[in-house]
Amino acid sequence: MFAAGFVAALLGPLDYMFGETLRVALTVAIVLAVFMAFAARVNGWGFERAARNWLFVTSLVTIVLFTQHSPYEGTGRVLDLTPFGDLKAARISVHRRDLVLANIALFMPFGAALAWRGTRLVKTVALGVSLSVLAEVLQYAGGNGRIAQLEDLIYNTLGTGLGWVLAAACLWLVRGSLTPRREPQPPRRSGTPQLRS
Repeated sequence: MFAAGFVAALLGPLDYMFGETLRVALTVAIVLAVFMAFAARVNGWGFERAARNWLFVTSLVTIVLFTQHSPYEGTGRVLDLTPFGDLKAARISVHRRDLVLANIALFMPFGAALAWRGTRLVKTVALGVSLSVLAEVLQYAGGNGRIAQLEDLIYNTLGTGLGWVLAAACLWLVRGSLTPRREPQPPRRSGTPQLRS
């Protein structure tokens, strides 16, 4: 009951559309955290590397879940190449405003994960565009009633860049560098066995 209330509060008016998807995404994030903790133990990763990998994988899975799940009962393919229709409607519609914000927020963890991995901003934005295009193409090809929109591509790209900038600023403040911290490698053994006398 608490989880349902938390999800409803988090999504607001979008709960009826994406509440179930968010519950699944949160469950998957927890499962992935457990998996990454196990992988870190097996591979000898430090906490930062495990957390960095978790954020990257979780952001990708969340994007797939939210962009490919259809809250609509209808079917069919819809393509909308009109930019900023939702933004214009957001002045009078809370629902449309929330859709704009959701499209930006959805890709922010992806941008943040790439910044944490040391990916440059231009490459990060290019990856965000590519991922968003793929998501919109799959929405259109799936024919499940979702609208493949140019506007979503714009907001997803903005979210990717914004996530990168915020994460980069935090990394710079915390350690003064955007370069991922390298973990010490265990000493390598010599290829020639040592003979004991």
